[in-house]
Amino acid sequence: MEGPNMNCLKQLSVLYAEDHAPTRTWFGALLAQRVGELRLAADGRQALALLQEAPCDLLMTDLCMPGMGGIELCRQARLQWPELSVIILSVVDEREQLLETLNLGVDGYLLKPLDVTRLDQVLMRAAERFRARKELERSEARYRLLFAGVNDPLFVYPLTVENRPGLILEANDAACTLFGYSHAELRQMRLPQLCSGGSPCDEDACIRHLLACESCLVERDLVCKDGRIIPTELSCRFLPVDDGIQVVTTVRDITPRRRHEELLRYTATHDPLTGLFNRAYFEAERDRLIRGRTTPVSVLMADLDGLKLVNDQHGHQAGDSVLRQAAQLLLAACRASDVVARIGGDEFYILLPGVDAPGVASVMERIRRLMAAPQGGRAVALSLGCATCDDPSLLDQALDQADRNMYADKAVRRKRLENGAGEGCRPEAAGHRTRRGAC
Repeated sequence: MEGPNMNCLKQLSVLYAEDHAPTRTWFGALLAQRVGELRLAADGRQALALLQEAPCDLLMTDLCMPGMGGIELCRQARLQWPELSVIILSVVDEREQLLETLNLGVDGYLLKPLDVTRLDQVLMRAAERFRARKELERSEARYRLLFAGVNDPLFVYPLTVENRPGLILEANDAACTLFGYSHAELRQMRLPQLCSGGSPCDEDACIRHLLACESCLVERDLVCKDGRIIPTELSCRFLPVDDGIQVVTTVRDITPRRRHEELLRYTATHDPLTGLFNRAYFEAERDRLIRGRTTPVSVLMADLDGLKLVNDQHGHQAGDSVLRQAAQLLLAACRASDVVARIGGDEFYILLPGVDAPGVASVMERIRRLMAAPQGGRAVALSLGCATCDDPSLLDQALDQADRNMYADKAVRRKRLENGAGEGCRPEAAGHRTRRGAC
């Protein structure tokens, strides 16, 4: 043998057990020319002791030896080193012994007297299996290195015959760090056990998509060992295996993205100065109520008096402070379910679903009491108007009526101020502005 074949054999470490000294010497010399490392043993016990000192790649043993024969040596060796390659040598070709060695999973069976060509063939097959096993070990080592080095949590688990996620087979260090479980604890769990509020329907839909497309991407809230809930994105892919289907799931913590999305949603629906809902959200809720069945629906208009005067005399920071005070006053007078919105400038609209005329009148009275007893800062004065509709489709008419009522209240407050009976900020001297013209 020359070239690649010899190089392949030169990588093998071999242990040869033979009780007949001349045969051991002669056959040992043949092996020494072919393999990289060779150790000799006079019987099965000595061979087992040498294996325990340092395992080998290939065990070659005579079948019949005193004390511990080749079959028992093979059995003992396979208990400790299941992947060990074994070749049996014997002067007999008995069916029962051959079957017993085959049941032990030996890699070859050579008859004495030995044929060198046959020996080379058996050695080459053993070397090929050794090379394949080493390549698999290197591949597994690379896989485990990549698996452990990924910053995102990774899980590997099988699909059961019912297409349900089985117990977690592997989880990397990042998974243990994020969720607070040890590797041993995770191997006693199924991935759905980490889900917060997930339903079997969600799991079934995900599995169906995975089976159809061999991958899927879903968002799930997962629960850590300490109870923290983390929004995540799960990327699931098939992992081909011999004994069924396994799934590799990559978990990405999307907390920063979720916070950014929430900030965008908040910004799109809220006034940045006061924190109240903005005009876009108000109009969307108005349209929803018009299409809905909630009755009655009341609306309340509030216009901040004297804002321009405060801005001119004390600056826009003072004006902004008054706007924020007015917003907090309105929130304090309303329910959490009411839609309190700053429409623009000094105008505020409130939608009160399920509130009748006496109810909205009580809200207006609460606002006036809060204006009469300011809790620090500049006094807030609001002109108010309200209306109620029993038919949601007439909500726009109610808004127009509330708008007119608010300007009627403003006119009364201005007259009182002119007569010296007003309080708080001075009402604007501008003429009537309709709701449609508000900015």
